[in-house]
Amino acid sequence: MDVAFVVLDAPSSPRDTDCAMTTENSKRPTLVVTIEGHGVSPGEVSARDLAELLQATHQLIGATATKAVPSLVEVRVGSAAYVFAATEAHDDEAFASAASAVFDYASARGDGAPPEARRALLRLHKVAAAHGALALRIDADGARRREQRVIAPPLDLVGVHLRATTTLHGAIVGVEQMRDAWRVKLKTDAGKLEMSASRHLAIQAGRLLGHDARATVRSLWETRTDAEAELELIDLEEWSRSSLVDAMREVRREIEDAGIHIDGAALEREMFGDES
Repeated sequence: MDVAFVVLDAPSSPRDTDCAMTTENSKRPTLVVTIEGHGVSPGEVSARDLAELLQATHQLIGATATKAVPSLVEVRVGSAAYVFAATEAHDDEAFASAASAVFDYASARGDGAPPEARRALLRLHKVAAAHGALALRIDADGARRREQRVIAPPLDLVGVHLRATTTLHGAIVGVEQMRDAWRVKLKTDAGKLEMSASRHLAIQAGRLLGHDARATVRSLWETRTDAEAELELIDLEEWSRSSLVDAMREVRREIEDAGIHIDGAALEREMFGDES
């Protein structure tokens, strides 16, 4: 498997071979993504690889949660170097912070970085591996300067599978069958959820279509990715919305059935003090 190394540095001045826009951009914080290799130039990079590089860089900047939108502002002659800056000049400070965060993610080989940033770094490394190595650089005033360093692609972290079960309340709004799989749609106060279900529960959901229901749902997700958890319906029953007073009375009955006695007056004095 090809392995691309990442070189990160912050030079003090632009090269003479840079495009004419360098003078203007040198006053703004920029992130330079370069494919380093013998004889590599913009013309050697295919349109497909270039598109992947641009998308991955946009994804990497976006993973820092910055509001600054990156734009390609320059392509440097003499290597395949692509210069990115904030689309709007008033976002330069935010872009500088995002570029520094990107540098930190890459230096740590993705350890502790958001999954979105790890995937973006891996995409950039795969593009560079076809031509040489990947260089990331922070240029110009306004961005924190860094010493040059060489790092490997993101660590292949081992994901941990987590499973949880919860109870949801809402209205059954759909039941679908796709080949041998069944899907049930539940509309809750937080939005519409779709979950897998057995044939038995799907039929039960069909009987409750348009009615409120209490659903017991199992979720499964992996810590290595930020993909949405897969939801599975494991129990379903009809449910009627009750008022807050009715709900409190139900809780009180359950407490009394459990043999627990609560002195309301004593609890009130303990919480609010005795003002008598």
